[in-house]
Order: sequence, then structure tokens, then C-alpha cells
Amino acid sequence: MKESQFPFKKNALRSWLLLGVMGGILIWLGVLTWHGAGLMISLRKIQRTVGNGVSDESLQVAVQELERINRHADHLLWGMAPLFPVFHNTDWVPGVGGYLSQSEALLLYGKGLAEVGFWLLDGLEFPANGGVFQRQWLNHVETHQENLRKALQAVEAASQARAGLDFNLLSGNLGERLRSMDRQFSLVAGGVGLLPYLPALAGEERGQTYLLVVQNSDELRATGGFISAFGLLQVRRGEVVRFDVKDSYSVDRLEAGYPLPPEPLATYMLAGIWVPRDANWSPDFPTAAEEIAHLYTLSTGVEVDGVLAIDQQVIVQLLAAIGPLTVEGASEAIHAKNVVRWMQQAWEPDPKEGVTGEWWSQRKDFMGHLGAAILKRLTGTSDGRTLFKTGTVIFQMLRQGHLLMYLKDSGAQMALAKAGLDGAVRLGEGDFLMPVDSNIGFNKADALIERTVTYRVDARVLQNPQATLVLEYTSRAQPGVACVHKEMYGLTYADLQNRCYWNYWRVLVPKDSELLFAQVPAVPPERMLNQKGYDGMVQSSPAEGGTIAFAGLLVLPAGDRQTAILSWRLPSRVVRQTKEGWVYELRVQKQPGVVRSGLRLIVQIPEGMKMKPADGWRSGPQPGEWTWEGWLEETTDFRLVFH
Repeated sequence: MKESQFPFKKNALRSWLLLGVMGGILIWLGVLTWHGAGLMISLRKIQRTVGNGVSDESLQVAVQELERINRHADHLLWGMAPLFPVFHNTDWVPGVGGYLSQSEALLLYGKGLAEVGFWLLDGLEFPANGGVFQRQWLNHVETHQENLRKALQAVEAASQARAGLDFNLLSGNLGERLRSMDRQFSLVAGGVGLLPYLPALAGEERGQTYLLVVQNSDELRATGGFISAFGLLQVRRGEVVRFDVKDSYSVDRLEAGYPLPPEPLATYMLAGIWVPRDANWSPDFPTAAEEIAHLYTLSTGVEVDGVLAIDQQVIVQLLAAIGPLTVEGASEAIHAKNVVRWMQQAWEPDPKEGVTGEWWSQRKDFMGHLGAAILKRLTGTSDGRTLFKTGTVIFQMLRQGHLLMYLKDSGAQMALAKAGLDGAVRLGEGDFLMPVDSNIGFNKADALIERTVTYRVDARVLQNPQATLVLEYTSRAQPGVACVHKEMYGLTYADLQNRCYWNYWRVLVPKDSELLFAQVPAVPPERMLNQKGYDGMVQSSPAEGGTIAFAGLLVLPAGDRQTAILSWRLPSRVVRQTKEGWVYELRVQKQPGVVRSGLRLIVQIPEGMKMKPADGWRSGPQPGEWTWEGWLEETTDFRLVFH
């Protein structure tokens, strides 16, 4: 009897063990699901909270949810640890395989970013009784050094996790959203790295003097526009103690011993000396800023601790964030929709009196009045929604090159560079393209110029890639305007816009590129100030950031369209073989001051090879041809993998 019952007991034990294992697995899956759902709920809560504006309450909610995200991520990393070795080899599985293979790195990356946010925001409060937020933020940075140290450690942890991520394996809309978010990582890393320097930059140790460079993008130059005015911004202990703006011509001191100007300014504009208003010739902003500061000090004797450059877009977007202003000399409230028109009208001479000496000396006074009104609003507000909008605008303007910063403090400048916010010419991992236009026509014609860039790369012979570039310029000015190359003022600002366009263009490409062909329209002598014309030859010379510049001249009559076509041999390193296959990467760097340009990319790979799916790319009419079309509004990286 006992022997016959033994198998039953053995089977029952097995059944109970099996049920126990299954129950444990279900509980384990339930716990993972709960933490996964909790993580997503916290993310959505933060998104909703931030969208409703920034306040003490929303900061507390954000800190709580960031702490929860960190806790959920810890539990998921612990609970999924046995599965990660399996998941790492699932990238071949359609749909979810890419996400599974990257799950560990994604969780570590997200955990690191959540920790950054938590340590930065923990303990931060909005000032009571209408106090100034800038002062509160400086106090927070100074009194929470341990939090800042932990935030920097979290940035490093997130950076290490990010290095193990392959975002190209993440498909669909979620993958695109994650890639879009990841493009902001350099901003986070650089911004956190800049925080330790913030008290010194705000004048806590000693007063700081910053040179404000007001650039007019209607007369485009390499870093955003002709320097129309200079301003001095002095800060001490977080407070602005001096702000003034002056016409850029007013700082000239001809006996100062200015150096010779860049060759194109001397050749085409007959400039004999290099004055401060022309100092932004280099497209590399750190280089240009150092030259601007040097020539400004040579003119005025004033040493500066940094250079801030802005164009019209900064004014428009700031007003959209802070709202309408009462400005001295304006008959109506000035806001984002009327500020450009108002500035143009404020510049114009009285039509009855015309261009006079008095008008000349006062024509840019409106800049100081407007700047003072904006600064008063920015430094006096503690409204969370306004501060959040303003911060968003500043980051957007930095990314798009409408706001540029240079700091003489080497550590702070290095943090800007790490964030990709220093305005430097910066090569990517492979190919590089940066068109740079400079208006040398004594006018504001860029306001009516449309630009389209078509860039074709023939990589059918992988070791010998070649590039062809078509730069197309279209003038929306009224046809029939005589192309007279000299300084002439009209009675309206529109008259300065409705002119022919004299453009000294440059194209920055990778070092070791070799020009093969150029088709550029010649310019007759009668259209040039120097009466020598331009023969259509393209110059090639070493340029900033380890690039080569191809350069030439284009004169576009009002209402006309012209193209410049260049072809060159690329260095073989721009197409490289990896474990993924052959990889072609391209960085297209946008010139500061240009709002947007039409961009069309065409890449031709060897026939028979297959392209991995890439966002925005589609197959072209020719075998192995792939195209991308859109607007270039900020520096953009492209990556194609084929095998």
C-alpha cells in the first residue's frame, strides 16, 4: 500500500513545485509590469506638469515623480537582470527585437537622466513675494553643491549608458521620439557642466562685463549678420548694473591701429582696415568672438569677459515668451508680431528731411530702448510660465544659431562646447557640409533671398566617394533695380532690401577634399565696386575646424535666380565599414542668422546593396539612390547604413 502511494506523492510534489514556479513567474511578471506601468505614468505626469507651467507645486511634483522613476528603473533593472543576456541577441526579431536588445541600456540611460533632474530640482523654490528668480537660482546653486556633484555623476552615468545604445535599432514612432529626445542630451550634459561656473559668470566673485553684438541677418555675415550695434552688459552679484547699446560705427577709432581686413573685404569692398563691425568674418564663432572682443577693446579700451551675439529672431521669440512691452519712443505696445516692422520704421529717416547728420546719429537709438524694456521684464519676473517659456526660447535660439555665446572662462567655454552650444565649426563622424554666405553689397537684400541646397554623394565606388553641390539663390525683390555696388541709403528700410545681392559664399567641407569641377556665373566689372569683376574661379583654402573652404562670388539681380555648382572628391574615410555594414554619416551645419534653407540630399550606394530603414529617407528613381528632402533649421546629422 505504501509503495503504491509513493508515485502519487512524488507527482503531487512535482505539481506543487510546478505551480509554485509558475506562480513565482506570474508574480515576477506582475511586479515588472507594475514598475513598468508606474514608470510610464510618472513620465506622463511630469510631461503634463511641465506643460502647465513651472511653479513651486509643479517643481515638487516633478521631484517626486523623478524619484519614483529612479525607483521603478532600479526594480526593473534588478528584476530583468536574468533576461538581459538573452535580450542582447534579439535585434533580429521583427518589431520588438530592437527594443529588447537595447532594454538594459535604455533603462540605465533613463535612470541617469531622471537622477540628473532630481538632483538639480530637489530643494529649488520660487521666490516669495515677487522676488527675482535669478537670485534664487544662484543661491540654490551655491548652497546645493552636493546635489550638483551628484547631478554631474548622474550625467556621466547616463553618458556611459548612452554609449552602449544603438538608436537605429529602435523602429517606429517611439523610436523616432526617443531619437529626438536623445538629440538634446548634449544640451543636458553641457548645461549641467556649466552650472558650477554660474555664480562666477553672474559676478558673484567680481563684476563681469559682456559684449552684446547685435547682428542684422538682413545683411548676412558668417556668424549671423552685419554687426549693427554693440552693447555692454555688466553684472555684479546676479544683478545687471549697466546696460547700454551703441551704433557699431560709433566705436570706430581710426587711430587705434586696426589690422588689415580679410582679403575678400579688401578686394570686393575696398576696405583698408579691419574695424569692429566687420570682425565676425569667421563662421567659427569662438574665433570670430575673440576677434570681435579684440577689435572692440582696441577701439574702446574696455576688456570684456564674454561675447553674446543675437539677431532679429531672438527679439521676436523672446517677445513671444514674455509678452507685449511698453518701449520708449513707440506709439503702441511692442510684441512679437509687430517688432520687426517697428524696428524698421524706427530706423527710417523723416521723409521730409531725408538722410541728415542728425538722423544718422540717432537712427539706432531704438535698439537701446527696446533692449532696456526686454531686460527689465526678464530680470523682474518670477512667473513660472514666463520663465519656462523664456528658457525654452534661449535653448532653441542657441541650437539654431540665432543666439551665440563665448566665455573667456576656459572651463565655462568648454562646457558650452560639450553642449554643442559654442557656435564652433564642428566636424561630425564622417562627411561635413556648411554653406556660408556673406553679404558684401552694402544693403539688406538677404531679407528677400531664398536658399536651396542640393547635395549629392556618389558612393557607388566605396573607396572613392564624390560629392556634387548645387547652391540655388532666388531673389524676391522687384525686378528692374540697377545693380550698383556702393553704399547708398534710401528713405525706407524696404529700399535697402529691394536691391541686387552681392554674396561672397563659402562652402566648408572635410579636410583632404579635392575640387574637381565648378560652374559659377562670372560677374562683369561694371557690377563691382573695384571695377575688376569676377571670373567665376573658385578658390580652395584651409578653413576653420579642420575643414577646407571652397569660395567664390555671386551677384544676383533683383527678382532673378542663380546657381553655383561644385563637385569634389571626398576623402575615403567618410564611408566606413562597421559590424552593421557600410556607414555614411553627414553633418550639415546651419549658418547662424539663416532662419531656414531648403535641403535636398541624394546618396547613391552600390547597386545590389540594401539600405537599412532611416527616418525621412526614401528610394530615388535611380538604382541604389536614396533621397531626403526638408528644411534645414538647425545643424543636423544624418546616418545611413547599407550592406
